[in-house]
Amino acid sequence: MLQKGIDDLYGIKEIYINVEKDNKIGKTFYEAKGFEVVKEFDDEFDGHTLKTVRMVLKV
Repeated sequence: MLQKGIDDLYGIKEIYINVEKDNKIGKTFYEAKGFEVVKEFDDEFDGHTLKTVRMVLKV
């Protein structure tokens, strides 16, 4: 499903996603698809601070 979405994005050179830093399954999934970590930051959400990782896939 992810690959289908990527294939449909004509002209796109980079795809960015955010995943919670402690979400090991999510990070492993995206790393297996070729995403790389480019930034770590705190994200405020509904009164909570989430440790967040931004990842990029160069297509």
